[in-house]
Amino acid sequence: MRSSSIIFLWDDIISDSELGDILKPLESKKVCVIVDACYAGGFADKSIFDLPTALLLRSGIPKPGRIVIAGASKFRKGYASTTEGPLFSLLWFEGLVDEKADGYKSGLLDLGRLMRLRFFKNGESSVEEAFYYAKYTLRHDDAYNEYQKMQPQINDQYPRRGLLLSHKEMVLGQD
Repeated sequence: MRSSSIIFLWDDIISDSELGDILKPLESKKVCVIVDACYAGGFADKSIFDLPTALLLRSGIPKPGRIVIAGASKFRKGYASTTEGPLFSLLWFEGLVDEKADGYKSGLLDLGRLMRLRFFKNGESSVEEAFYYAKYTLRHDDAYNEYQKMQPQINDQYPRRGLLLSHKEMVLGQD
């Protein structure tokens, strides 16, 4: 079995390529997949430092119209609270729901940063902004010092694949 990342279920495991096969027939053009687990970067077809996975090891999950987020790179541990849940997902959800993520962009080397100009804020938080908010918070908030090495990954192909065609952001609840 070729696999770069796997999910352990109660009675089974599922590899990134198996999840890609399951999602293959999905025709929706607005999909957000989040895998917040140790060594999950393979689900986003990313290895480390936001570098792409080798062509033969790709999962098949990222497609045009999809955003695939991994809470940690495929070589790093993720962290979770036994009472509150996975750390990255908690920060991502906080940024999205409380609109704290409004104005966060990829920044230099995709590390995430808050853009100070009002031009970048529109009063709502997108999936991508929430990702960069969570990634930035993990790296810069002293409360999360021991979790800085998680290296969350994103493969953003919404609305389409390519550098020039994916600048539109996914806002949940909008058509």
